[in-house]
Amino acid sequence: MALPFERDVVFDALMASLRFHAYPDSAPTLRALRDRGIRRVVVSNWDYSLHERLQETGLAELVDGALASAEIGSAKPDGAIFAAALRIAGTTPAQTWHVGDTPEADVEGALAAGLRAVLVARDGAVAAPAGVPVIPDLAPLPGIVAAAS
Repeated sequence: MALPFERDVVFDALMASLRFHAYPDSAPTLRALRDRGIRRVVVSNWDYSLHERLQETGLAELVDGALASAEIGSAKPDGAIFAAALRIAGTTPAQTWHVGDTPEADVEGALAAGLRAVLVARDGAVAAPAGVPVIPDLAPLPGIVAAAS
């Protein structure tokens, strides 16, 4: 039986060993969107470490803001997290796209909040509601946004 302090040591060691990596298409896509004058805000069902993860993956400098569900006590698909993200972005729902990889939390949540949605299906096995673009990675995103402008 492990003693409580041993669990803490093991937990701390495990957490220290975790490494996060961004998908290779993330930074180029964020740069392309930035170059088009499009504001970029990360909205994630995540804990308070979201900002640290963005820093360590090199994405923090490529976004205008970030919001973790733990920070506001609301998680996607709840509309409150989308409303908070809109305040950070300084945009209206009709002007805003939400890009995510889960049909329920990302697509349905965004649509219910009045945003346009794009579903990223990296494994190709996810369907989206009619009219919602489904992309295999982020590379096509700037073209989708530009075509809708």
